[in-house]
Amino acid sequence: MEGSRPDDESAILLRQLESRDTGQLQALHEDWFPIRYNESFYRNAGQGRWENGEPLFTQVAVYRPSDDIVGAVTAQIQRCDDAEDKSLIQTKDGTLMYILTLGARQDFRRKGIASVLLNTCIHEAKANPSCRALYLHVKADNGKAIRFYEKNGFQRLRPLSLFVDFWHKLFGDAPDEKAESIV
Repeated sequence: MEGSRPDDESAILLRQLESRDTGQLQALHEDWFPIRYNESFYRNAGQGRWENGEPLFTQVAVYRPSDDIVGAVTAQIQRCDDAEDKSLIQTKDGTLMYILTLGARQDFRRKGIASVLLNTCIHEAKANPSCRALYLHVKADNGKAIRFYEKNGFQRLRPLSLFVDFWHKLFGDAPDEKAESIV
């Protein structure tokens, strides 16, 4: 899978994850993240659903000449009252988008791929009128990821054991209308 970086950004195509991509995605996740997902996660992701059957938002960045995945994001919409840490949310109404995974292959980093993938999540969340915020977890010692999310408007709420929570407020037509979901 390792290859040279493209000189032409048009060589990168964004699309939904497909069943045929799950092997590549699993290999990339094992390289990128300390958490190991089981086989059913990848099988379900390739079909656009979470393990509980709910829809899973997926986007992959594919290098066209080789059809290799060079970046990927997986995220799910969940009800506010189903959030892992209810103390962080003032309202129980509406939904949140939880970004499970976001990464770019080492030889394609610093090309804007992760930013584009993150922006697809932000756009998807904003298109959902009930979505109040995006959130994710970052390993506390991953300084590059922490700087990346801060640069992209995410706010650190508080440290957990080995992870840091980040949230991004979404704004509708009225600035405070959707932003009140965060403590």
